[in-house]
Amino acid sequence: MQKAKNFLKAKSMYFLKTDGTDKVGKFVQIRDEDFALIEYFGMGQLEYILPRLIQDYGLNMDIGKLREKIEQAPYNKIIQLEDDVDRA
Repeated sequence: MQKAKNFLKAKSMYFLKTDGTDKVGKFVQIRDEDFALIEYFGMGQLEYILPRLIQDYGLNMDIGKLREKIEQAPYNKIIQLEDDVDRA
């Protein structure tokens, strides 16, 4: 739970969806306001990772809404979650 406490001090949270190659799949990076990597997972892991991500970082966001935001985001663009997330 130390990870969550550290993030709750952060002012912003961002994600970046990267498009892989034939050998490297599509991934999502979650970063803090200093753009330090705090989570990294494959697009195929969303259903397993998102519930834990919401719980671990105290996000007040619907899993479906977060999943939709990630899936619809363009590749290789940093997206800020701050506008959509109220941390507990």
